[in-house]
Amino acid sequence: GGALALRIRAGLPELRIWELGLLVGLVFLGAGGTWLLVYGTGSSLLGFSGGWALLASAHGHAAGFGALTITALIARLAPGRLTTTLVALHPLGFGLVAGGITGLPGLELAGTVVYVTIFVVQFGVVLRLRRPLLTIACAVPLVTLTLALNWALGFRQLDLFQMAWFHGLVNATGHVGLGAVALIRARDAS
Repeated sequence: GGALALRIRAGLPELRIWELGLLVGLVFLGAGGTWLLVYGTGSSLLGFSGGWALLASAHGHAAGFGALTITALIARLAPGRLTTTLVALHPLGFGLVAGGITGLPGLELAGTVVYVTIFVVQFGVVLRLRRPLLTIACAVPLVTLTLALNWALGFRQLDLFQMAWFHGLVNATGHVGLGAVALIRARDAS
């Protein structure tokens, strides 16, 4: 991330969208850390505390930073208009979900639909790459987003803490963690 920022300041060639995705992911990492600090200290920020701060932290780390980073690196591995579009859609999905969490009706559902679209299309891209570990990693959000979709539709079988565990933590380990291992292996193989 720091090397990319220096490249911008030095006036070096234009960033590719996947590189910009990595930079934006770092911003989400900082936001997720801020919300984790709010949760851990029992504080309140923008009127949110407790479970809501934990959920915001999970989103910042797993969706904002982690999933965007995986999508950006997939776009590096399989460059093209489709993967570029997926990288560009991530901040939109994140912003809509965040807006919905703050209480703006319909935005959470719209953001969830954006994420479902990203991950369904990305899964198709990854299938064509024939990389089994990456395919498994990209299947994880297809499962965990059913929880988010149910939540956004008002069917809240899980409380906030359960959502952080079963939606956030599973995405963080299954999609982001396993995806990172798969992408490192793909890089080393090329």
